[in-house]
Amino acid sequence: MIMPCKKITHLVSASLDRRLSLNERLGIFVHFLMCKNCAHYEKQMLFIRAASHRIADHRDANNNAPRLSPEAVIRIKNHINQHDKLH
Repeated sequence: MIMPCKKITHLVSASLDRRLSLNERLGIFVHFLMCKNCAHYEKQMLFIRAASHRIADHRDANNNAPRLSPEAVIRIKNHINQHDKLH
């Protein structure tokens, strides 16, 4: 049985953090044969991961990269905390 798109997108995301089992990889492969949208999703996720690594590497190489002000960090943390309390 072919896995649904929701399961495939979950597995694609998981594959960025861990090695998938053979069954999971085969399930993705078979699904990609039928669903070009999910295959495109995987390409987008890989592109975003590569881009974020390049940004992080560039920031590490240039310690003078722009950073958030301490006030901005506090505002963001407060907003996240308020959001968590609502949900």
